[in-house]
Amino acid sequence: MKITTESITPKLAAQWLSENNNHNRPIRTGHVNRLAEDMREGRWNEDGSPFRFNVNGVLMDGQHRLHAIVKSGETVRNCVVIRGLPEDSFHTIDTGAKRSLSDVLNISGEKNHHTVSGALVLLCEFLLTNKLGANGISYSTQQLLETLEACPAIRESARIVSAARGRAKSISISHKSLLPPSASVALHYLFNEKDSALAEVFVDGMATGYNNATHAAFHMLRERLVGNRMNTARLSKEYICAVAIKAWNSERTKKPLNHLRWSDAEDFPAIR
Repeated sequence: MKITTESITPKLAAQWLSENNNHNRPIRTGHVNRLAEDMREGRWNEDGSPFRFNVNGVLMDGQHRLHAIVKSGETVRNCVVIRGLPEDSFHTIDTGAKRSLSDVLNISGEKNHHTVSGALVLLCEFLLTNKLGANGISYSTQQLLETLEACPAIRESARIVSAARGRAKSISISHKSLLPPSASVALHYLFNEKDSALAEVFVDGMATGYNNATHAAFHMLRERLVGNRMNTARLSKEYICAVAIKAWNSERTKKPLNHLRWSDAEDFPAIR
């Protein structure tokens, strides 16, 4: 077995894929696209994961990274390359669980790492598309960590939401998750940028209830979500976020709502 450190150019990556890639799994195009984008944007960090070849020169691990190098047109330096592995070692490669963003945040000591990780996906989506819960696109861990670096107050939003959900336990456990936690955190973060006091009212009332006389739109939203909990056909996260924003806009502008609904034929509402 031989271990080297090499720079892999797009030309070399294409050569390895053409000549040495005979027994690999099908390509996941979305994963390749995410890796290639990270490489182009300078977000790619070589983590020491090797490119592996068996004793016959067949590529056993690294095809997605090689396709991404070709697609990005970027040379990746300081790559670990292992040659001469036994043929039967293919079956033991990549059998461990891949670390999720939540795992990375937990290892880094982030509090509320589950909800922060989910909220970062929504926030990244919003920053790129002005929508929440709509596109189903997966973002790379590096993209999401950069979103956390750019939006550190998401941590405080997670703390506030977590505290409100804790208070809900003494009132009605069944109402503790009317909003998905990730959506609660993302919405609080975005609302807080407009009006911090009203953003806290939104989160607290979602857990404990609103006064219909003073916050009619929020009350209407909460009743809509309570009804959603009782139905077998649940509303989508995109729909929930859209009507939450409509209720927020009503509270902010003091314009009463006659009804609260949203259709995907409409534009996703802007936050006022």
